[in-house]
Amino acid sequence: MKIYDKEMYKMENSVRNSFIVIVIFIISFLAGVFSRSTEISKKEEQIQSQQTEINQLKEEINILRESNNQE
Repeated sequence: MKIYDKEMYKMENSVRNSFIVIVIFIISFLAGVFSRSTEISKKEEQIQSQQTEINQLKEEINILRESNNQE
């Protein structure tokens, strides 16, 4: 009976440790995905802002070219 209990105890600890490792991995993975997602959204906002600025500068260049052509 003691041998059986020792084997069950070892098996239980092995399963528990495996479960803990898997849970820690999943939590870490989700934290990484969330972190990367917020980083990507910040980059997208920055790109959108820069694109708007570029478009405004292009319009100003066109206006200056037109005013130079009229003179």
